[in-house]
Amino acid sequence: MVKRTALITGANRGIGLAIARQLAELGNTVLLGTRDLKSGAEAVKSLPRAGLDIEPFHIDLEETATIDAAIRDIGKSGRHIDILVNNAGVLQERPILS
Repeated sequence: MVKRTALITGANRGIGLAIARQLAELGNTVLLGTRDLKSGAEAVKSLPRAGLDIEPFHIDLEETATIDAAIRDIGKSGRHIDILVNNAGVLQERPILS
């Protein structure tokens, strides 16, 4: 099996974290995209299985500078993204329509 690299945005909880775990369990390297690296590191520690190749990765889709930095960091590491899961979203805490 070829090891692939996956980047998942919004991956520090919920569906994104579940996708990250499953892709890592299949033998992929997972960049766990999160707006806050501390939250990302805590999410990685919460995973039940040891030995998964997952690392927190700073990316905030509302901040263009973090996207540019993510592209640079990935390029400098010699990696490329084989799998991209855009799970990031915005939670509206008030009704959209009145």
